[in-house]
Amino acid sequence: MRKALNYIAISIFGFLLGASFISTAYSAEQEVKPQSAWVDAAISLERAKDWAGLAKQASAWTSATPGDQYAWYALYIAHERQGDAQGATNVVSESLKIQPKLLDFWIGISNDSIEKKENYDAINISSGILQVMNFAPALKTLGYGQMRTGRYVEAAGNLQKYVDQDPSDKLSLLYLGLIYDNSRQYEAAIAYFRRAVEIDPAFSSAWYQLAYTYHKLDGDNERAMKAYGELKKLDAERANELASLIRVEIQSAPSISAEVIETRTDEGFGQAIYSPRQRAAAGQSICNCKGYAGPGGPCYNGPGGPAYDGPGGPGYRGPGGACYAGAGGPQYDGPGGPAYNGPGGPLYDGPGGSAYDGPGGPAYSGPGGPCYAGPGGPCYSGPGGSGNSCPAICK
Repeated sequence: MRKALNYIAISIFGFLLGASFISTAYSAEQEVKPQSAWVDAAISLERAKDWAGLAKQASAWTSATPGDQYAWYALYIAHERQGDAQGATNVVSESLKIQPKLLDFWIGISNDSIEKKENYDAINISSGILQVMNFAPALKTLGYGQMRTGRYVEAAGNLQKYVDQDPSDKLSLLYLGLIYDNSRQYEAAIAYFRRAVEIDPAFSSAWYQLAYTYHKLDGDNERAMKAYGELKKLDAERANELASLIRVEIQSAPSISAEVIETRTDEGFGQAIYSPRQRAAAGQSICNCKGYAGPGGPCYNGPGGPAYDGPGGPGYRGPGGACYAGAGGPQYDGPGGPAYNGPGGPLYDGPGGSAYDGPGGPAYSGPGGPCYAGPGGPCYSGPGGSGNSCPAICK
């Protein structure tokens, strides 16, 4: 999250500079200051990574123009970048108390965070919304973010509250199933997967998980094969992927249908089709892998992949995992942590820091830089990219 968040404020402020500014009302007591001046000051402080200064400036900005969504976002960024998650959450809730119309803006940012896998932003923003109102979509994004960061009990609770209000959301049902599957509560997981395919019989991801979970539950091969058959009709590529991942012991049984018997002769499922797993390139961490992330790639994070981040996987981010970023974890980025990126920290990315990502810095990601992720770059993550020369400092 840290790397992507580093320039998100600039992106938004840059957009503002090229667009029509939002009209805001100023009271007689407030300083009359063009929005462009607020934006310029915020950009300057963000570039200097002066988060305390940005917090002070953005606080004044929100006081002067409380209806300006970007003023509140600048204040959110300032708190988040200082590691103050609760402060960032409170910024969201305070903005909504003052200006309820900002709800659409925050939901948009939260949804975008989920899409970009900036899960801690989704958690902070959704939590801030829920401090002010019972808003179902915020329960959904909060649950997604919590699930992806290993907070499974909390995620299950929030997603259950959400599907109680919207029982037709197939993706949330899938996520609930995954949570219970990860905790080895297979019957509960199956119930959610089945609800998902009942809503959408063409939902291949749910069929995939259903087949896999049936397989894990007491070797129930007949049900597994039926679910696999449905998956293969919908997505042959994913069916073959699942076949590579697991072996199902196929036993003859007169009760098995002709459809299931036919699937036995098909390529893949039920056969031992294991291919050598690639590993992350030397010199980089699977926690921040920059190679190809598709099936078979060195950074694939699906079940069985070399960077799998589920429970027990080599890239697991939950407590006890190799990529856990909580206090005491091997990727903890708080003060004194092995991944701390504040001044003096081992991953400090300000000028002169060991992870400085500006031009000429050891982690520069522009063309020609050691962390360049474009085609031909050492950290290219597209098809064919391997990340073989991607330094560990590249986040």
